[in-house]
Amino acid sequence: MPRAIKRTTQEFNQPLVKISFSARLARPWLSGTGESMWVLKVAGSEMKGAGLLANQPFLLRYARLGDVVLYASGHRNQKPEALVVERPKFECDLAAMTAGEQPAWATAAERARTQCKQLFKRLPSGDFKTSLAKIDAHQQKILGCAICGLRDAWWMTTNDKWARVPKRYRNRVLCRNCFTKLTRIKP
Repeated sequence: MPRAIKRTTQEFNQPLVKISFSARLARPWLSGTGESMWVLKVAGSEMKGAGLLANQPFLLRYARLGDVVLYASGHRNQKPEALVVERPKFECDLAAMTAGEQPAWATAAERARTQCKQLFKRLPSGDFKTSLAKIDAHQQKILGCAICGLRDAWWMTTNDKWARVPKRYRNRVLCRNCFTKLTRIKP
């Protein structure tokens, strides 16, 4: 029996990037609630770039659908974080964009290109490097090992093995080496 010829179709992949929004954008002295949002990438790459906010935030009142967002990540295995949110400096049909009409999004992306490129060119400046360093330090507190501070790749262990960890470290993050030292078993 002859093999069937597999037909491939070229799919349209929208350049959507999932990023983190935090309350630090609105009030830098807070580290409150945040949301994951989708951005239609206009300039840059998936880890550093600028684009249009593609969904309406629920908790964050300083951003809205169609806003221009500059995002970046210091590490390739982390979700990028929004650094700047600006109102668009161009005309766009928000009603059509809210309804999900692709021509409206294409027109808005075309009109946003110059503003996104200007914003993306500002990324290497000292202000944004400082912001990225602060975000990285904040994430280090959350994701770093409670003993040595190392950010180990994600790993898991069973509940029985985790029960052997001393109580003061059970609700914290541990790297594999410190887990092995504390419990004398391999994860």
